[in-house]
Amino acid sequence: IQATKLRKGMLIKFDGALVRVLELQHITPGNLRAHVRSRMRDIRSGRLVDHKFRAEDTIERAHLDEREMQYLYKEGDMFVFMDTETFEQTHLSSEVLGDSALYLLP
Repeated sequence: IQATKLRKGMLIKFDGALVRVLELQHITPGNLRAHVRSRMRDIRSGRLVDHKFRAEDTIERAHLDEREMQYLYKEGDMFVFMDTETFEQTHLSSEVLGDSALYLLP
């Protein structure tokens, strides 16, 4: 996808890592080329990445498998989910869930 089509919450591949877009700012200075300033979080390591994309840059969007999970409870700053098919439990941090953690109900 083009850099101008990026949206908050998207998962993309950046420098060989899977990252979630946290913030975006489209900047079009007077007579200069437009660019997109972004803040992203690496899903595996949790590190923050700031990067400035040119408007004409192309970005690889990540394609992930989706599973239906049931939210069970919150344990400290971790949220516990259960796979409804295998009953396997998964722990996710509030940083990974982002703003959607505010809308979870047990």
